[in-house]
Amino acid sequence: MSLMRKLAVVIVMVTLSMSGNAMSTDKKALKQYNKALESAKDGKLKKAEKWLLKALKRDASFYEAHLELGKVYYNQEKLDEAKTQLNTAYKQGGKDAIESLDYLYSVETKKNNLDGRVKYALMKVKALGADATLNDVGRVDVLAVAYAQNRQMEKAGELYKQLMELRPDYSYAYLNLGKIYMITHHASKAYQLFQKAVDNGVDNPEIDYRLGGYLHDHQKYDEALPLLNRAAKAPEMREKVFPLIINCHIELKQYSEAIEHCQTFLKEFPSNKLTKQVQETVEKIRKRMKEEAALKAKESKK
Repeated sequence: MSLMRKLAVVIVMVTLSMSGNAMSTDKKALKQYNKALESAKDGKLKKAEKWLLKALKRDASFYEAHLELGKVYYNQEKLDEAKTQLNTAYKQGGKDAIESLDYLYSVETKKNNLDGRVKYALMKVKALGADATLNDVGRVDVLAVAYAQNRQMEKAGELYKQLMELRPDYSYAYLNLGKIYMITHHASKAYQLFQKAVDNGVDNPEIDYRLGGYLHDHQKYDEALPLLNRAAKAPEMREKVFPLIINCHIELKQYSEAIEHCQTFLKEFPSNKLTKQVQETVEKIRKRMKEEAALKAKESKK
């Protein structure tokens, strides 16, 4: 018989889930287990605990019973006992008992143990691999941010490195680790990381903007422009990306493109503090275009 899971747990679990029919070679243990489920469903946790302990006395390898007993203890606020049972369930059941890792995460949350939360959140992503959900991966990201907020930058950085190894497609690991490098005055490492992200095909407009801005500031306008143009496709990035794009076109003497982006900027962001400067830039570009055209005409007559 297959084990049916009915509760999808994300962070904090309040009620018990029912696990349907479980696997055990001991028929009496299985019967006691099912009685425990009925008791838990009725909110009779003490009775459920008694039946589960009896089932485990008959079959200590009955991982589903360890899992359900862990849930009972969790809901009784017996956190140490819950942790023991849930760890045993995962040790015996592996991925079939993946739900135990969610409960273990919640145990550590109730204990206010950040390191413990990290341990079980990371274990779940490692166990599921490519099947880990965005919520699973995002949970690790949130914990890394918590480390950073606690000024534990080294721990935050190491966690992001592990996350990148496990899920190289998760763009925020690159972005946030890069930000940590910048905060800790390792800007060169940050931009190397952003370049790695781009090379690996990671799609994140803020990474494109930051790397493009870095290349722009180092006068590598032809390299910066494709990244900045890609970043500008994200509506939330356009206002701060456009001035850099305009300047790249000017420096590359692509005046028509510069004017086009100036006009788009003025239309989309008329109240921006750079509006007057952009208007003046348009006039300067037009003046320069006329001067260069006149110079070419003069030279062609010679």
